[in-house]
Amino acid sequence: MSRFTRVAAITTIAALVSLTPALAAHAVGTRALGAGESLYAFAGNGWGGSGSTEFGKMYSLSVADATSTLVGPNTVASTGLYPSSAAYDAETGAIYWVESDFNNGTPCYLTHADPATGTSTRVAQIMTSNGAAYCNAIAIGDNHNGYMWNGSVLYALDLDTALATRVTPQNVNNGIDTVWSFAFNPADSEFYAVGNSNNNALFQIDVNAGTVTELVPHADMPTYGTANSKRLYGITFDSNGVMWGINADTELFSALVSNAGADISSTIEEVGSVMSIEPYALAAVPAAEESVESGAGEEAENNALAETGAGETAAIGTLAALLLVSASIAAMLRRRSVS
Repeated sequence: MSRFTRVAAITTIAALVSLTPALAAHAVGTRALGAGESLYAFAGNGWGGSGSTEFGKMYSLSVADATSTLVGPNTVASTGLYPSSAAYDAETGAIYWVESDFNNGTPCYLTHADPATGTSTRVAQIMTSNGAAYCNAIAIGDNHNGYMWNGSVLYALDLDTALATRVTPQNVNNGIDTVWSFAFNPADSEFYAVGNSNNNALFQIDVNAGTVTELVPHADMPTYGTANSKRLYGITFDSNGVMWGINADTELFSALVSNAGADISSTIEEVGSVMSIEPYALAAVPAAEESVESGAGEEAENNALAETGAGETAAIGTLAALLLVSASIAAMLRRRSVS
């Protein structure tokens, strides 16, 4: 091998080595959360019972590979129930979650947690004016406004007292059944629910009137699993409007609902299994205010690049430039050797 060929080869190899991490990081194909945001879940189905040591522990989840990291210990006594639904409240900065038996039984309890420490505090048993109420799922909108589903009936939920007030008109069949997945989307200020007895159809919810609009019939989210394993036990939205969910097989995935009215199954990206903690209560939490103002550091920058694809584009451009330099060096050395 001639001297100029060796130099060109070395330059090319160095360029590829330096850029491999940048290209590989985007090749995974998973979406990123909004800048500085975090995804949390509560353990865990299968760990109910008075002797449970895992019940109510809060974990952060990686949206790159579904690994879980313990945030805080169990600070509420187990009632023999399970963390079945969770939602972030922007007004208080707390995550509210529900303890239920997944079988339409009572009592159900409303609890809230501090995202920074994972410490949970039980609010009260969920009640209506008629007595104890079952809660399938909760969501929280702007201004500390909570809502919950009891079967196919929507209720407004007072987050300070756990008192539920019926919203769905009496004797109205709204076409949705057994909602276990319910969330507020901060990107469009709309509420969404998935009807688990409607073959995972996606609905938009008018929380003022108690009416529902089917957006995607048989949305089939996620695309893997069969029968009951396709059921969604928890969904949440990040600030970009990306929906994150967990199904009955504890598989974490993301999907886009911005193209409402179209089949969204093609937008699903699987992340991985979180079977180790079996969480069904899921909540996305935005960055702390000071983190947003400071740019949220390197992680936020990487997330933004991953979301837009700018990181990969820059890497490819840099690689092309380095290869051009390599070719120029080789040509220059060839001319010198000839002369």
